Amino acid sequence: MNFPPNLNNNMDLTLTFNQMKSAESVKKGLMSHVQNESAQHSAGDMLNQFGNVLSDEIHKITELENEAKVNVQDFAAGKDIPMHQVVMSIEKSDMAFKMAAQVRNHMVRAYKEISQMNV
Repeated sequence: MNFPPNLNNNMDLTLTFNQMKSAESVKKGLMSHVQNESAQHSAGDMLNQFGNVLSDEIHKITELENEAKVNVQDFAAGKDIPMHQVVMSIEKSDMAFKMAAQVRNHMVRAYKEISQMNV
């Protein structure tokens, strides 16, 4: 694949990889926080915290989608925006949306398993 000479593909890939690593560290931190806090809070408090985390993540996904939309519109309007920036913002948005869909699928599957358990 030939990239334009002004495209620093390695830097973009490194940035994306670092973002993925930071997302993994956020996940680990969140899991340890939830485990530590679970002994100290009631189920209602934990449910509220979980709802807040989901809401924050959905907001971040929406921001990524809006950024991609603005980049595409600016590029289509002929503004000085590099093509690789447009493509990267679209890919980030797509990856975030797919990850959210997978989280939803896992939550639905877990709910179905729990609802089918015999008491």
